[in-house]
Formats: sequence, C-alpha cells, structure tokens
Amino acid sequence: MDIRQNIYSLTDDQLERFQAAVNALKADGTYDYFTEQHHHSMHEATVFPWESGGHLLRNSAHRGPAFLPWHRYYCREFELALQDKDLSVTLPYWDWAADSAAGAAAPLWNTDPDRGRIYIGGNGTGPDSTVNTGPFAGWEVLVEWGMGFTRRPGGLRRQLGLAVPTLPTPADVRACITDLPVYDTDPWHPGSVDSFRNQLEGWPNGPAMHNRVHVWVGGDMGPGTSPNDPVFFLHHAFVDLIWARWQQTHAGDYLPDGQGPPGHNLHDEMAYLDSTSPTPANCLDHRRSMGYIYDTDPPSVQQMTTGLNFTNVMAGDVERRYALFRVQAAQPVTFEVLPTSALQPPYSLLHAEPTIIHEPVVDNRPYDEVRIWFAFSAELTPGPAPAGSAQIRCRETDEVFEISLTGSTRALSVR
Repeated sequence: MDIRQNIYSLTDDQLERFQAAVNALKADGTYDYFTEQHHHSMHEATVFPWESGGHLLRNSAHRGPAFLPWHRYYCREFELALQDKDLSVTLPYWDWAADSAAGAAAPLWNTDPDRGRIYIGGNGTGPDSTVNTGPFAGWEVLVEWGMGFTRRPGGLRRQLGLAVPTLPTPADVRACITDLPVYDTDPWHPGSVDSFRNQLEGWPNGPAMHNRVHVWVGGDMGPGTSPNDPVFFLHHAFVDLIWARWQQTHAGDYLPDGQGPPGHNLHDEMAYLDSTSPTPANCLDHRRSMGYIYDTDPPSVQQMTTGLNFTNVMAGDVERRYALFRVQAAQPVTFEVLPTSALQPPYSLLHAEPTIIHEPVVDNRPYDEVRIWFAFSAELTPGPAPAGSAQIRCRETDEVFEISLTGSTRALSVR
C-alpha cells in the first residue's frame, strides 16, 4: 500500500521523483485544477438558514466539521494524480512541529546544495517576496481575479515567519491529540468549544495549529488559492497524520452524524471533490478505505483464514494450503508459529523457519497479503486425520491467531 513518509526520510531518488511529478502536474494544468478546487471550496457557504456570515462562518472545506475529511480526500486525489505521472510517488508530510525551533532555518527551506538537499526552495526575496530557488522556482501561479482567475508570472511568494514568528510546537500537537476526546461540537464553526477539529484547524486563540502554519509561511499560502505552493500538500498531509493519531488515541466518533450544517454530516457528500461518494463516513479509516498509511502508523493485521481443511487428499499425496492475513504496515511485520501449536504429522509448516518476516509493498492497494503455508501429508490408510492447530503470533501487535487444521485421506485410485 502507499506509505507516506516524512519528507526528510525520502531517499534522493524518491525526493527527485516527487519533485518531478509535481512539476509534471503543473506543466499539464492538473496542478492548477487542484488550486481552483480549493478556492471554490472556501467560497461555498454551508450555513443553516438562520445563520449569518456566509462562507466566512463555515464553508465546504473549512470552519466546520468537514475540514479534516475534505482535506483527507483532497490530498489523496492529489496523491493519485502524482501517481499518474510516476506510480512510485507518494505524498510526503512536513512535520512542522518538529521544525518549530529551527523555523526558517529548517532543512525544508535550504537553498544551498553544499549544506544539504534542496526540498521545495527557500524563502521569498525582493519587494514581492518571490521564491527564486528550488524545483518550483519560476512558476506562474493562479490568483483570484474578479469572478475568475488569472496567471501571475514571476514565481511563488513566501514570507517565512513575517506575520507570526513561530510555528506550533510538539507540545501543542500532543495537547491537541490528548486533551480533546470529542471530534467536534455545536455550533459546528470557529466558535466551537472543546472541539478537536476546531483546535487542530486553529481557530481558538488563533491563528494556531493548521491556520498558524499557513500564516507563518505567508505569501501564496495565505489566500484560498494556497495550494499554489506545494508546501500546502506537505502541510496538510501532516494535519491528516495528526487526525489519524487522534483517531488511534480516542474512540470518539465523527460528529455531527446528522442534524448538522449541510455538507458536514457523517453521510453528507462534500463539494468540490472528484472521489466517488466523498462523505466523511467513507474516509474515516485512512488505511482501509483510502489505501495509504503513514510511516508512524502502528501495524494492523487482519486474520482472513481461521481454518484449513485438507479434504479427501489421495493417500500418499501432499496438499498445500495457506492461511491468509491482510497487513497494513509501514515497517516489516514478523509472524511466528508458536511452539505451543498442535502442529504434528500429518500437518507441517512449509516455511524453512517458524518465523516469517513480511516487508511492506509500496503500491496503491489498501493492504498487503501475507500467506503462511501449511502442508497435509496424506497417510496410506483412508479416513479422517486427527485435528491439529497452529498459533501464529504477530510480534509487532502481540496478537495471537489460531488456525484450525483438519484433513482426510481417500484411497488410492485403481485403474
């Protein structure tokens, strides 16, 4: 499955492929389409009839409960567009909290090859704060003009740390995850209290969290066309990762599940997305329903086979079958057949060792498949064989899975 990594963890080849895929989307116009989508989402009001404020109170993708699921779909659609250019590319994330102490001196903004890798170019310079460095220098960007858009030549604009001096810290992220067990609260807008979504979006005591990062980067990261700057997608991948950690920490459900503002309920379709049935309900499990994981996600193992039945195996023959597991993991996962297993003739393990290590496969399937093979050696005497079993433990999750083994022998065919 697709594994999203910290951008600093990418190999040189992975980084170059990511940069090339982004530039390829820019060259054929697809990138600008994503910028338009985001801009439109910010201007589509989703308010109750009695509410005032329009899109500045709540809109399709911001200032309300749908903020996180909308951007989860949006970033996944962008990631799949990147893979149309290069199937090996996944969307990396920028852990801005880890870079909070370094600020504009963080490696992400490096412009000197002698000091390290070039990621996305550096800060803007000159009277227009233009970015003249990095793989995206010289871009024409899409900006709002009247009722539509126009192209602004000259490059991206950044003003790192000008409007606000600091980024959110690791302590801010931890508090957001641990202290707020409720996803969202009435009135479902920037005034919501004790709301994880609202805190992560950054409205209380703002600009904070997500909003603060936009303001800190400045320049083209400020308006509704903020996806003009590729750092937008690195930023929102990390916001999505924080939501994933919150989901792993709390059992709280997405709210509202009904009776909330239009476009923000659990089963409401969200606007300006191209996915099939883009509802919050259909994206809550990013691993199983969206097909990607983060390099920080704990592994998930699903047992698909609870028993193997070797039926009517001809006397003297050996039949092979496998127990199937579905694995979602960013790191190797180890399965071990425990010595407590009732695994004795006529049953046997086909692997050379009782420990099987699965290396994650990077593709866009929602899970990897792990097969653990067993054999049944049919005896010469026809009839049912004694039952057996195998206990298989996943070291990383400390789960033990029971596999029942049954079999029977049929007489040799006489011709």
